[in-house]
Amino acid sequence: MYRALKWLRTFEPVEFPVFEEYVTAVSGLPLGSERLEWSRESLLEKDELLERVNRQFRNAVFDACFDILDRFGAAADSTRRRARKSNP
Repeated sequence: MYRALKWLRTFEPVEFPVFEEYVTAVSGLPLGSERLEWSRESLLEKDELLERVNRQFRNAVFDACFDILDRFGAAADSTRRRARKSNP
């Protein structure tokens, strides 16, 4: 998500603090391939915390994603249509 927001920021100011708040909340928890290095018992314990964080942020993250789509989706569709018309 950070890469997408960074790309969008080149065109206009984009602030969706919920993503930074989520990353802060899961900091230190095993995510991605680093999970392969954790023991099963530790993963089960940390996954309970991760699930609580996910539930806490779920609606806010979905709302932010839909806000991004609403804000930038129509512009992207318009750009693609113009590109197709100019390059048949």
